[in-house]
Amino acid sequence: VTNADDDTSGILVDPTTAETDESGRSAVVHVSLTSEPSAPVRLNFALSDPTEGLLGASSIVFSPGPTGNWGTAVPIVISGKDDAAADGNKVHHLEFDRPVTADPTYATISPASVRVTNFDNDGAGVEIIAPAVLETDERGTTAEFSARLTGAPTGDVELMIDMGALDTSEVTVTPLARTFNSANWHIAASFVVTGVDDAVHDGDVRHLIRFAPLVAADLPYNGMGIGAVQAVNRDDDTAGFVASTDAVTTTEGGTEASFLLRLASQPRADVTLKLCACDAPFEGLIQPTQLVFTEGANGNWNQFQAVTVKGLDDRVADGDVKYNVAYWPAVSADRSYNGALPPPLVVTNRDNDEAGIAVTAPPAPTTMEELAGSFTMGLTLRSEPRNPVQVTCSSSDPSEATVVPQQVTIHPGDYLVERTVTVVGVEDFEADGDVEYSVTCTMVSLDTAYHTAEPAVVTAVNLDDDVPVVVLDTGNRNPVAVNELPSASNALPIAVSLSTKPSAQVQLAFAGSFTMGLTLRSEPRNPVQVTCSSSDPSEATVVPQQVTIHPGDYLVERTVTVVGVEDFEADGDVEYSVTCTMVSLDTAYHTAEPAVVTAVNLDDDVPVVVLDTGNRNPVAVNELPSASNALPIAVSLSTKPSAQVQLAFAVSDPEQATVTPSVVTITPGTWSTPRTVTVEAADDSKADGDVVVQVAFAAAVSHDPAYAGQRGQVDVTVLDDDVAGVVFSAVADLRTTEAGGEQFVTARLAARPAGHVVFTLDSDRPTEGFASPTRLTFDHHNWHTNQVIKVTGVDDDAMDGDVVYTIVTGPGTGDAAYNGLDIPDLTVTNLDNDQANVLLAPTTGIVVSEDGTVTAWADVALATQPAYLVEIVVRGCVSGEALEGGVLASPCKLTFDSTNWSTRQRLELTAADNQVAEGDRLVNIPLDAVTVDPNYASGAASMLPALAVTVVDDDTAGVVHEPVVP
Repeated sequence: VTNADDDTSGILVDPTTAETDESGRSAVVHVSLTSEPSAPVRLNFALSDPTEGLLGASSIVFSPGPTGNWGTAVPIVISGKDDAAADGNKVHHLEFDRPVTADPTYATISPASVRVTNFDNDGAGVEIIAPAVLETDERGTTAEFSARLTGAPTGDVELMIDMGALDTSEVTVTPLARTFNSANWHIAASFVVTGVDDAVHDGDVRHLIRFAPLVAADLPYNGMGIGAVQAVNRDDDTAGFVASTDAVTTTEGGTEASFLLRLASQPRADVTLKLCACDAPFEGLIQPTQLVFTEGANGNWNQFQAVTVKGLDDRVADGDVKYNVAYWPAVSADRSYNGALPPPLVVTNRDNDEAGIAVTAPPAPTTMEELAGSFTMGLTLRSEPRNPVQVTCSSSDPSEATVVPQQVTIHPGDYLVERTVTVVGVEDFEADGDVEYSVTCTMVSLDTAYHTAEPAVVTAVNLDDDVPVVVLDTGNRNPVAVNELPSASNALPIAVSLSTKPSAQVQLAFAGSFTMGLTLRSEPRNPVQVTCSSSDPSEATVVPQQVTIHPGDYLVERTVTVVGVEDFEADGDVEYSVTCTMVSLDTAYHTAEPAVVTAVNLDDDVPVVVLDTGNRNPVAVNELPSASNALPIAVSLSTKPSAQVQLAFAVSDPEQATVTPSVVTITPGTWSTPRTVTVEAADDSKADGDVVVQVAFAAAVSHDPAYAGQRGQVDVTVLDDDVAGVVFSAVADLRTTEAGGEQFVTARLAARPAGHVVFTLDSDRPTEGFASPTRLTFDHHNWHTNQVIKVTGVDDDAMDGDVVYTIVTGPGTGDAAYNGLDIPDLTVTNLDNDQANVLLAPTTGIVVSEDGTVTAWADVALATQPAYLVEIVVRGCVSGEALEGGVLASPCKLTFDSTNWSTRQRLELTAADNQVAEGDRLVNIPLDAVTVDPNYASGAASMLPALAVTVVDDDTAGVVHEPVVP
């Protein structure tokens, strides 16, 4: 790419004609460079006739660089000299030597000379009383100059403004003529000059107010030419754009907003501006994309043109998006407007998309039966995600319902395609009634809108189909009967079971006794002692065992009770007999046959391995190392085994808990003594929440078939003692400094994560301090290792005191326990190192001379950025007037604000010639800081040193002898 240069080296001299007079009236010529030189440029100059004029300086130096004066118009003051001779008006020239410079483009330039007319003040003439440059501005301010004759006329003399030479687009003059006569010739008559607004950004315009040749009856005055008044009309127009607002709002629903643009001033050529929503093409559409502002009095440059912004729907839940209207630099042949940009305009497009899951399911609460009951849910996303979204659906009660599949992944391109999951009821064989539960669908994604979106919840009910009943099964016998005859049919097996899982052991007692009535068949001669006994005392006993029957009451029935014996053995139903024998002195009864009754003792023993947690609720252990991290479980048998029973215990998740001993052996001799196994929690350092594990024994090993192969378990909750969090080494009294002082803080995780954990570090006031790195990453390996955070202070150049700022910690992402975790922020104080002060250089060694050959300057700047305007004022200074001691300061006031506070501004110092031979003298120029900024209105900043200026006297005491011509 070739960038064509439009800058040329040149020296501008303005104006090229000047007028002075012998009364000391001066003319000012301005000299400037057209482009920045590569080296300093010295320009030497002189008058061709030193007897007619006097220069304030003999050379000018233009310096390059951003702080150089190469772009400044430097004034050269030419004063007329009085030669005391009526020699008429004299023409001479201000002539320039070739520049002295190392820049070859300027070394060969020969500046144009200036034609200078020095008007004679001897005899008939006109004295113009005006400043060196008369100033007006386009706001309509006025300035005055006056004129009078230097000698008395014999008739009327009319002084008229030359309207043909007057630039009426810049000023008007009133009156246009003045008449002098022999009575008022020496009285100064005033002319008022008024600035004219042209609406064009044309800069300050210099011009001459010329006079027509005098019209008079007096021959010496008639036709006399008069010098011109140098004037400038200051421009009040700026090149730029005016906008009707700085912000508009649209919505993704397509609502529109408008704003207006026009030019701030009349251009010299048409101005074309292109614009678009290039920063956010999916958020908005701008029409039109080009505006043309036409120049001229009849142009549309001062008319607002409308721009419409339409909101676009991106179908992404990205929140309200702010973007700037993008402008290309304006294109115009007017250099003031070429490249200009309108002020920034912010568009806010309101989001109408929501991050979340849309679920289609039967009306809530959804019901289904425990056995083979199910329903389906359809899943779609409400808006298009930026990244894939993993949806996990889980049941709040897995013992009542499960979800298949548990996870589905939805991609940005197919977020409207419905995925289905099936919710299946679980048969728990418990009469727990209809149980309400919920299915919750959560989202994990790199798209933060979805990662933090609210889960979708569907409420459902699992209808219970279990009825708690004790089932007695006779095997479909019809009739259900037993036979008194001693045969196979005199025993009836009944299978006893429960229809649902009980919450505790159920014991059934079946008719544990019966009674027998005893009488004698005939009256005995002597009392008869009847003794009844069981053939198997381990199965039944008789109470009482003996009764005595006397002869007189042999027909009165005596009763004995046969009671079944609990043997705690699963030995089945056992048949036994009760035999009643007789002892008596009556030999007939003593030798009589015993009576025998046959009975069956129904077995009520069920061989079960009993695991007893001591009625604990909940059945839990704690990860903390304390007494509560051990759970004793008593292990026993419900019946006496016929052989040794061996049980091997294990935990379903060894990372969560352990069980000791792992093997328990129970013998027939010790079966009734409980053994204890102890469950202890393992501290895994993971914030994984409370976890339910199963402490179970596998198939029991025994030669007793009733116990062999039995299995059992206890659900134990391991209570988590770990909490997801971030541990900082120090968070109190954190300090940084504006000199770049640092503060170091370490961070680690409080609990071990399952995956990666990332959180961010951002400053809420980056102009005061920042943290590095800006993000920390932990995993299950380095989670407990401290990572160093460096907080560094930032220098803001303002004396704003110690400022508190916050390092904002973004929520953790990646691991479920840390995802969205609110991490404490770090509060830091940045110590201020700025001191309000006014920088002056130099303050001493300043020398100026009364003859104008030696001038001086002092550079002024502020040490810190002020909150309000600060004016550095030369005490007692009035523009154009000498201070006490004869020193002139220009300007009288320097103004600093928050944008130019560090830029040096120059205070020019010169001396006025008082024509008094008083010798060189030292003058102190006091300065004051005028402001409402408290930092500069008091303290060291308000106590400014005076400028010590030495004035070199050009006057000498003496007498000048002039020859007298008779």
